[in-house]
Amino acid sequence: MKLHQSCLEAYEAANHTPCAQCKNMCTDEFVELTSAGGAMVTLHPQCVDAYKRSTRPKCGKCGEVIMDNSRMQLGAVQYHTACAPTKPAA
Repeated sequence: MKLHQSCLEAYEAANHTPCAQCKNMCTDEFVELTSAGGAMVTLHPQCVDAYKRSTRPKCGKCGEVIMDNSRMQLGAVQYHTACAPTKPAA
């Protein structure tokens, strides 16, 4: 049975979730992540890195995105553990 295009679009909209990064429908493979705000987001596997880069904090020293969870925070500024400032010798 072949569906009309408008029926197919309505079916997909009702039964599939749009990718949080590219906004196209996730119809086959998808990944679910918990966002920084605690909400679940659905992504195409190929969109995961771009989503993380757009939502993760940037290092206060080098400016690069902090992709893993090993980071330090001093005040409101976050750093890669290798970039974090050290206390001056007393």
